[in-house]
Amino acid sequence: AKTLLRFMQSGRLEVKGSGALACHQCGAPIDKGTMCEQCQARLLKELRSAVAPPAGGRPGQENSPNTSKKSMGFHSRHK
Repeated sequence: AKTLLRFMQSGRLEVKGSGALACHQCGAPIDKGTMCEQCQARLLKELRSAVAPPAGGRPGQENSPNTSKKSMGFHSRHK
C-alpha cells in the first residue's frame, strides 16, 4: 500500500476518484501528485511573479555602467 501511495504521489500512477490522496495545501481530494490543479496554478503564478525581471531590464542584467559590453571587454578591433 505504501508503494502504491508513493507511485500516486510521484505521478507514476493515477487512480481516478480514489480519494486516497489529499492536496498538501488545501486538503482537496486528488488522484495523483501532491497538490490539486488550483494550488499548482496558484504556486506557479507566485513563482513567476517572484522571478519576474525588474521593470525596464532583462533578467540577470543590472542597469549599471560596469556591466556594459565595452567595460566587460566585449568589443572588436578592426585592423
